[in-house]
Amino acid sequence: MAVQRTLVRDVAVLQVSGDLFGGKETDQLQRAIAAEEAANTMRLVLDLSYCNHMNSTALSVLILAQRSFKARGALIKLCCLQRQVASLLLVPSLSTYFGYYPGIEEAAASFVQGSPAS
Repeated sequence: MAVQRTLVRDVAVLQVSGDLFGGKETDQLQRAIAAEEAANTMRLVLDLSYCNHMNSTALSVLILAQRSFKARGALIKLCCLQRQVASLLLVPSLSTYFGYYPGIEEAAASFVQGSPAS
């Protein structure tokens, strides 16, 4: 599993490669998200193009991170969900909790300029 950081416009993007099953790969993602929070990132997109599977432990990491971001007026959005991950998020309607977008550009553009939590 790997997490790579890029910027699209003024939005931080973490591209997640590999499956998230609650082990060291999930810990790596959690650390990457925590680093964004420590850097006071207000707009974060998780690009899940290369993440084919995720379990409930990884989902909990995402939910807790979103809560933490929202508590300080920031947001995490998701893009490029693969079929298995999308079904995990769509069943409990979590895609609306994060906001789901088909690509990085759409996710980055969804943040209204001048408002960190849009």
